[in-house]
Amino acid sequence: MSVGGCVASLPLLPPPPPPALSHRPSLPPRQAPPRETPIKNRHVFVTGGSSGIGLALALAHRAASEGASCVSILARSADKLEEAKRAIQLASGVDVEVFPADLGERASMI
Repeated sequence: MSVGGCVASLPLLPPPPPPALSHRPSLPPRQAPPRETPIKNRHVFVTGGSSGIGLALALAHRAASEGASCVSILARSADKLEEAKRAIQLASGVDVEVFPADLGERASMI
């Protein structure tokens, strides 16, 4: 604001306090990230084991190479599951079980 050629300054007011957050539930304390669980001598089960095959096979191959006792893969396509089974067995020598099922359909899992 200009008054008679001079710039008048207004005093700065402190910012208002933040609103109370009493309506929000308190958050639980942060937890440490989970540790990697060793998979040696364990049974590893991979869902979606026939498509997105890069990740599914990478998980299964990793499991096999780290000493899993068995790898099971579940997916909708029985043909693709058999292909994935052969690939994992050839690469690792570990036992592979396949389960054709659709996790979105309860009846296919019973």
